[in-house]
Amino acid sequence: MPVWGRKRACLWRACAHWGPRRCPLKNWIRPSHGWRTPPPWLYKSSVIDLATILDYALAALAIAAVFSALVFVHEWGHYAVARLAGVRVEAFSIGFGPELCGWSDRHGTRWKVCAVPLGGYVKMFGDTDAASAGKDTSLTPEEQKDTFYAKPLWKRALVIAAGPGVNYLFAFVLLAGLYATVGKPMAPPVAAGVMAGSVAEEIGIAPGDAVVAIDGRPMHSFDDITRVMLLARGEAKRLTVHRGDQVLYLTAAPKVEEHEDDMGFATSRARLGLLGPQGAFKMDKVEVIDGDGPVCDRLGQEVRLRVAGEEDVFILRPTVAGNPDCATAEILYVTDKDGMEPVRLGPVQALAAAGARVWAVNATILASFGQIFTGERSPRELGGVIRIGAVISDMVEGGLPALIALTAFLSVTLGLINLFPIPVLDGGHLVFYAIEAVLGRPVPEKVQDWAFQAGFVFLIGVMLFTNLNDIVQLIW
Repeated sequence: MPVWGRKRACLWRACAHWGPRRCPLKNWIRPSHGWRTPPPWLYKSSVIDLATILDYALAALAIAAVFSALVFVHEWGHYAVARLAGVRVEAFSIGFGPELCGWSDRHGTRWKVCAVPLGGYVKMFGDTDAASAGKDTSLTPEEQKDTFYAKPLWKRALVIAAGPGVNYLFAFVLLAGLYATVGKPMAPPVAAGVMAGSVAEEIGIAPGDAVVAIDGRPMHSFDDITRVMLLARGEAKRLTVHRGDQVLYLTAAPKVEEHEDDMGFATSRARLGLLGPQGAFKMDKVEVIDGDGPVCDRLGQEVRLRVAGEEDVFILRPTVAGNPDCATAEILYVTDKDGMEPVRLGPVQALAAAGARVWAVNATILASFGQIFTGERSPRELGGVIRIGAVISDMVEGGLPALIALTAFLSVTLGLINLFPIPVLDGGHLVFYAIEAVLGRPVPEKVQDWAFQAGFVFLIGVMLFTNLNDIVQLIW
């Protein structure tokens, strides 16, 4: 094995793609045991930590940029197809409420940014409101020709479906461009390490073993293993494992663990106990509890470590390191090689990999929502704007590739959620159009009005729950 540098000890955490390095918000979010110390500039007026201020400013800028980009792309999908369908568009807004700034184009569309940055809308000519929940009956027959409701059913359906569709397309383009220029992190489905006391150790998986299939489904990367285990929820899985020339068939039921993530939010995961070659971190949060001496001298032994205030038993083994620039981690390794580098893909490979990634993300999100609906997961795992903002800020120091990958993930999420059959959302409109296609006439306006009001109340309730849930988890 080639040596790319001298040996060094690194902290290792299994994470997908370009994982987070350090979140400026995490310095003062409450951990599981008491409040963390706030940054000095919050309580020492005489101390101005310019680096900290810049960290927060960069995080805020990234959050605003990602949210705005996702909203713009979604609404642009509606706008572009509406224009192609011959519908006059009165307003294209990022945000709600009072207008902060804007301009009108030569087609009469008002482009504007509003005070409440919690979404956006496209108001089409003839709509009684921005949600396209009703038509203006005061228009003349000539004016009616340019309205959304005067268009054939198939055109109206395309206009509505274009928003989520462009979200998926945006994610696909981002990932394809990323894989073709920066590269796609490639981690083989090989166990770089096995956690002591884990299910993987109990069934006999050893470091270096390759999990090539789960329930007959091929595993092409370590991410594939992580994704399958994420949704297993304690369900027994049959693993096909390669150990040198041997082929082993093992059965494992990953343990479901409730815990707080790095930002203090409650979550759960089904854990097998394998650690893959991804995400290296600094050692300044590690304390050896049971013994003295360099940790490098204790490779292959059980060692109790305290990492960022949490204790656990690990078996230290050599593995591959990445960029040692992070503040938290789960496991300690020693490496004689630089970390996993992204591999640039050719145009066709990049397109195929991006399509597969969008499909996998969509399926995983849909399955996770299904598990929450059936009670397999707690609704407390749902996150609102606060949690999403924290995740975005956590990705900032991972660099632009990390932020682009996260933006693609959020774009798929936004597209999928908007397709849910809830009135007010795009999916709700499409349900009404499907009923109209079957019956040969529109759903009665009173029924639509009632449904839109109920959908609006439901969405407000969900938004309040998720954001209050974020706040409560940070405080208590």
